[in-house]
Amino acid sequence: MDAQVLNTMIAYQAIARTEKIYKQLSHEQRQIIDDQIIEGSHTPGEWINLIAKIVQYDAMADEARQFKIDRPIPSRDALLMIGGVVAGVFLLAFQVWAWVAMVLPLYWLLVFAYFLLPVGKKVLRKEAKQRAMARKYAHLLFDYSDLPNHFRKFILPLIRELATMMNSNDKLELHVNLGPKKQAIHRTEREDEPSNEAYDAPESYVYENSEFYNYPLMNIRARLKDGSYLNFNIEDMIRNRRYIRRVFVEDDQNEEIWKGTMRISYHLQVLLRKSLYDLASKHAHKSSNFMVDDVDKTVLDLRARDNAFLLSYVDGGDTHILNIQASTVTKLQRYYYFGDFEVDQELYYIPDIDFLKRLLRIIKHQVKPIKNVADNT
Repeated sequence: MDAQVLNTMIAYQAIARTEKIYKQLSHEQRQIIDDQIIEGSHTPGEWINLIAKIVQYDAMADEARQFKIDRPIPSRDALLMIGGVVAGVFLLAFQVWAWVAMVLPLYWLLVFAYFLLPVGKKVLRKEAKQRAMARKYAHLLFDYSDLPNHFRKFILPLIRELATMMNSNDKLELHVNLGPKKQAIHRTEREDEPSNEAYDAPESYVYENSEFYNYPLMNIRARLKDGSYLNFNIEDMIRNRRYIRRVFVEDDQNEEIWKGTMRISYHLQVLLRKSLYDLASKHAHKSSNFMVDDVDKTVLDLRARDNAFLLSYVDGGDTHILNIQASTVTKLQRYYYFGDFEVDQELYYIPDIDFLKRLLRIIKHQVKPIKNVADNT
């Protein structure tokens, strides 16, 4: 079997599976795909039922996007046009009006006659099927929004993990922004912007200014089985630096380049009831900054220059409030695209469930249970 024919058959099957899953989605699930925003308060089981089908659709759509289906030009129309073009060339070059008037209608008649035959009808049916599949391919896979991969690789597993730590009837508040980074919406001002001398400009360029964009990615609030509360959010702080090089030409234009960095920050806050937990003996003095006491000591690569980590404690009256803040920096390679601020998806460092478990384990090492409390933190 020809490789192209096999590829087309596999593509058709992938599109058919994707379309079948999409038709099974509810209006709310399709709205999440269109808006690329998840927001609400549901039980963990309700969230899983809502999101799992979207994840299945997104995985199948990503698989189908690997194939390319071209929309073929109708053979009959193409042959008719070719005849007209050849006739026009002959008229302009040789002025053979009589010959063209005789041959061109005969040629067109033969073309129509061919496509009235069974073999011609088979060609038309095949092309119509390919065009319909190409339209469906474009509509299903590109007119609908593609969801970032961390939607299925982190967010759904995170909800499943929290479901084991919560009562089944308790509500989980969730806000996830999966859309592109918009300049106007997410641009922010920074009072601590360094002076021009603080940046090393590329050779022959001069540092001009910086722009900052704050992009909240995810926020989760949950009440655990033992009455503790957990807040977890991820946000991006994007810094875009502008460098210029003066070009001495008549209109005195300037050349400019942009260099961007993105700091991804993770903030985990846990409120533990003092009636159930006390600080570990090493924190008897309740110092504001606790030392990291993690068995793996691998929350982030803390040896890297651009990574940061902080563990702090706040006395919340009847609760112990423990905060973990971790962040890492990555360079951006793509900046502006039709007015939107876009980042290559591969540049994201989105943690896995083990990352969250390590953060929770650090929290656990800072306290000790007073009563026989189930290990839910």
